[in-house]
Amino acid sequence: MHGHAGAYGKHVYFVGGRGRSTGKSVANVSRVEVLADGTLGAMEPLADLPADRSHGQAFVRGDTMYVFGGLRGDPAGEHEPLDDVLRAKLGGPTVTWENAGKLPAARTITAAELVGDEVIVLGGIEGKTAFRADGWKGTFDDKGQLSFGVIAARLPFARGHVHQTPAYNGHLYSVGGKNAAERSFGTVDIAKLE
Repeated sequence: MHGHAGAYGKHVYFVGGRGRSTGKSVANVSRVEVLADGTLGAMEPLADLPADRSHGQAFVRGDTMYVFGGLRGDPAGEHEPLDDVLRAKLGGPTVTWENAGKLPAARTITAAELVGDEVIVLGGIEGKTAFRADGWKGTFDDKGQLSFGVIAARLPFARGHVHQTPAYNGHLYSVGGKNAAERSFGTVDIAKLE
């Protein structure tokens, strides 16, 4: 639960998440091959993350998976919000994680979407309790490192659990979420990309 996933080549990669037995974040990384008929092969464990992580965001750019934000520890108890960005090249026999930047602030259960060659980040929970409506734009340098700046666009109201914000035909679609009063929303908010 609250793990990170991305597809590259004929594999789907699974990174971190909340463990089944303890409910705490885990550092596990694995991949599964998508077979020619669309079914899945056996799960293959890979080298772990440098530390446990859940409730963050992930995307694949070229042959590299990026994972950022989220938290370490027990999301229902003691935990540390994260502001780092990690990346790993995909496709080889294993993965090696390295630092690839830093968020402006630690943020969990936010939305991130790779749009062209930029990353749009919206909503989420900053620190441990501050629900946010604002966002950032991440840009890559020539070495693939990410840096972020504030964008003018805002969600209509502050919310976390904004997991899905797909981009299509010049628009972002922010789906659902939950506010600080624990109210879940079934709305879809639309923003025009300029």
